[in-house]
Amino acid sequence: MKQDPIPINPPKPPKCINCGLYQGFAGMHTRTCQCPDYLMNINKIVIMKINIATLKIGDKVCYQPDYYKSENKYENGRVKEIPNHTNTAIRVVYNCGGEWDNFKDYTSALTNLSDLTLGWKH
Repeated sequence: MKQDPIPINPPKPPKCINCGLYQGFAGMHTRTCQCPDYLMNINKIVIMKINIATLKIGDKVCYQPDYYKSENKYENGRVKEIPNHTNTAIRVVYNCGGEWDNFKDYTSALTNLSDLTLGWKH
């Protein structure tokens, strides 16, 4: 059986329709892309996602699931517990009446890591 030859010049990634630069892997813009679409969404790239291995009790986090983003809503919180039974969620205190120094005394919610970023939004 004859095998197809490997192409000498592999196809280039698609170009950004706004700035004309080639997009990176999976159609993402590169850091040099200056089109409005990239600049408008640059905060999605800069925001640090949660790494459970380096997370610690008391860290400040921001909760913003997809359905909050359309309304630009978010909730700030503090990490209360990192449960052993899962590596995809943590317990976070969101509302403690401004008593953030005593956050451990308040009820927490089990929250998916995919809906959190490190740090507070203001």
